[in-house]
Amino acid sequence: MMGMGQPTGAMITIDPALHGAGGSESYETPVSSAKGQVIRLLPMTIVCLVLTAGVIWLMGLSWPYLLIRFSALTAATFIRLNGQEFEHSRNKVERHRIDAAAALREKELDQTHELKKMALTTYLEIARAQRLRLQSGMIDFVRLPMA
Repeated sequence: MMGMGQPTGAMITIDPALHGAGGSESYETPVSSAKGQVIRLLPMTIVCLVLTAGVIWLMGLSWPYLLIRFSALTAATFIRLNGQEFEHSRNKVERHRIDAAAALREKELDQTHELKKMALTTYLEIARAQRLRLQSGMIDFVRLPMA
């Protein structure tokens, strides 16, 4: 039995998906991140150098074009790998999980609200129709439900 002064409304539950999971923190340092970036960039740099040298040699262009093209390919590769590192870091994935759970919960609440609104609208339409029939004399006896 509820005591006096205690709230009688519905309990609010918080979805466990909205809380961070243990061990989701990232402990890497900027130096270790940079070392990992260089290690991941080396194979692509070698491939870019070989491909660029081959294209420059086949087209018969001078070697400054090699440096320009190689620099552009290496910079593009670095920017892409750096973006992937931030996109797939532990903190970014955890943030995405929480955002997705919040969006799903918000959608669920909106749909629940819409269902309640539709039920109330239908109830009011039925009540209005019954009242109009009573006023027009179409129904002689109405049985009301006992509460």
